[in-house]
Amino acid sequence: MALGTLVPTSIANAEARARVRRVFVDGDWGQVHARVAQPLGPAKRPPILCLHQTPLSSRMFASVLGDLAVDRLAIAIDTPGYGESEAPPSPPEIADYARVLLGTALTLVGRTASSIDVLGYHTGTIMAVEMAIREPKRIRRLVLSSMPIFDPPRRAELLKGFVPDPITEDGAHILKPWKSGVAGRGPGQTLEMTHRNYSEKLRADPEKSYWALQALARYPVEEALPKVTQRILLLRSKDTLYDHALAARQLQPRIEMVERTDLGNGLFDVDPKGIAAAVLAFLNS
Repeated sequence: MALGTLVPTSIANAEARARVRRVFVDGDWGQVHARVAQPLGPAKRPPILCLHQTPLSSRMFASVLGDLAVDRLAIAIDTPGYGESEAPPSPPEIADYARVLLGTALTLVGRTASSIDVLGYHTGTIMAVEMAIREPKRIRRLVLSSMPIFDPPRRAELLKGFVPDPITEDGAHILKPWKSGVAGRGPGQTLEMTHRNYSEKLRADPEKSYWALQALARYPVEEALPKVTQRILLLRSKDTLYDHALAARQLQPRIEMVERTDLGNGLFDVDPKGIAAAVLAFLNS
């Protein structure tokens, strides 16, 4: 199901912006949901695939997709088990997520696509790294933001804590992620933006909502990141993983970096045009 059949929105004026559409495609684990922005003119550059944080969804990229799709197809996919994508039958590993997500992307852009750029956020950065290692000729460049770099002891500790909260009649399990989201708001992130992200957290099956985080905790990123041969941009905002960017650079000294210390959580909603400009400047250089 390549998206060449979609008809671009007509250009009404110089400020026209790519429209974001929503589609479903069949994947190895059931239907996969994606948001797609097609450029108003010809797609002159490789498509960009956006991978979200767990347990959110492609909704976190909805504001920025239209700005990324200036001269390329921009796609954001709900990781299986999150958003509106069907969950896998059993807990996957990062390699499994990477394989299915890349397969979905190729279904959307056409399996003859010679190259794809990947933008990952948080859990999505680890899936992007695995994609780059698995498909070094197909994955052209990586843009990574809020990268979780943990040493093996810390990952083991996190794995023990990545378990679902019990569902309670008083709704405490629902209030907990809301309070966490409010406490972690980044500069300029409104309560309305926080609520949109919070609502996505509630979509996942409670018994499966930690599967991607558990896979992240099992993934040896300290071994994987040095294997990446593609150019990498680290988009460093002032969020809870701000200092992890330095650890990423120690593992992969070739990483390039853009600092946005004026932003934190919610950066794609707060400054979509600024983020898109930084991403495209790297991808087009």
